[in-house]
Amino acid sequence: MEAGKVLFALINSKINYHTMIAFSDSERYNKDLSRSRQRIDQLKKVSEKVKKQLEKAEAAGKKVKVSGIIEIEVFS
Repeated sequence: MEAGKVLFALINSKINYHTMIAFSDSERYNKDLSRSRQRIDQLKKVSEKVKKQLEKAEAAGKKVKVSGIIEIEVFS
């Protein structure tokens, strides 16, 4: 349950980011939004896949562990 919350929060955050960038680029610079729209569609598909996997794991009585590495570099 917690793993799903973390994953969906991350995916939704990325969708919101791309939505805001697309809106901003459209309004301010009249830019092509195809890349942002494509990324939003990809993220929505990932969200649906994650949802199905979590439902499958839950139905089988399995636990889910989420792991990842975050690297931050500061350079000039």
